[in-house]
Amino acid sequence: MFLTARALPGEMDRFLTAGFFGYLPKPMLTRDLAAEMKQVMKLPENR
Repeated sequence: MFLTARALPGEMDRFLTAGFFGYLPKPMLTRDLAAEMKQVMKLPENR
């Protein structure tokens, strides 16, 4: 997962293509961080 202040158009695709497992731009909400971590770790959303 990559947490970044770089939230320009196309950045997410660039990082994911480079091999990152997730992308979360700042400012971020705690619920978005939790959801992204669950997705990266392949956990069910309701955990």
